[in-house]
Amino acid sequence: MWIQPTPMGDLAVVLLEADDLEKAFATLATSDDPFDVWFRDQVREAHGISLEDGMPLPEQVLNFG
Repeated sequence: MWIQPTPMGDLAVVLLEADDLEKAFATLATSDDPFDVWFRDQVREAHGISLEDGMPLPEQVLNFG
């Protein structure tokens, strides 16, 4: 995770790599693992996003490497 300063305020940049991104988000949204619960709480508090409610998957626009 990185914090990117912008003219509109700081932006959190989080990288999640997975063979099946949709499954990874679904697992993160429903997991009882203490880290996953903590992470969901942090996302909700910082961004107002409830991962449990689902969200559109990000669109990959560049794959360099």
